[in-house]
Amino acid sequence: MQPPLDEPTELAFPILSSDQIASLDPFGKRRRYSAGEPIWNAGDATFLAIITEGEVNVVDGRTGVLVAFHAAGHFAGDIDVLTGRPAVVSARAGTDSEVLEIDANGLR
Repeated sequence: MQPPLDEPTELAFPILSSDQIASLDPFGKRRRYSAGEPIWNAGDATFLAIITEGEVNVVDGRTGVLVAFHAAGHFAGDIDVLTGRPAVVSARAGTDSEVLEIDANGLR
């Protein structure tokens, strides 16, 4: 049994354990990104991104303003991938990073 969540942030942005990530490995592919490299751009909705190493910055697709920061165990792109809606944000590797990418078609 997991301990209760203390922070509202933990409810909105859960962190996956290494075991949970390992169980998702067969459904995706791991890809390495250099710091500053785009992971996806606004308008895309092609994969669920699970950050396995490093840091990812999510920025507003129009203004470039930072709207979220993700580290190992975090995931992003879930709403857009599940709904098929184009992403309104872009994601860039904040540091050298590794991301487990699960294709939208496989996830749906």
